[in-house]
Amino acid sequence: MAFPSDGRQGPSIFARFRDRLAAMFERNELDGLSREQIEQIAADLDVQTSELYDAVVLHTQDAPESAEMMARFGITPEMLGGLCSPVLRDVRKVCHYCEDKDRCHRELAEGTAREHAAEFCPNEPIFASYTRT
Repeated sequence: MAFPSDGRQGPSIFARFRDRLAAMFERNELDGLSREQIEQIAADLDVQTSELYDAVVLHTQDAPESAEMMARFGITPEMLGGLCSPVLRDVRKVCHYCEDKDRCHRELAEGTAREHAAEFCPNEPIFASYTRT
């Protein structure tokens, strides 16, 4: 969903809200809340509790490999719909939970990550689709 710009530069109100939420609810703060409190926050934001937790954890423990892999494919966050896009969120989440980080690190270091991504990177189909368009 796109919202009209009011002409001001800088982060949108939604980006500022997301950043404020992430700052308030670092993982240890979420752990200090009751299940009911977390469920109420999620309901207020119209998201599942797992999505709230993932958003907070992934924001505070971002997988830097996702940005590096995107760069190897010539993809920017804007190409995926911006920093708050569901596509970028999913890319980060998949990368965060990836079980082949050792190979990813090695391929990135050797400069062969894009060439061999189909062999190890679960995000490769997304990256490839954005480079074909």
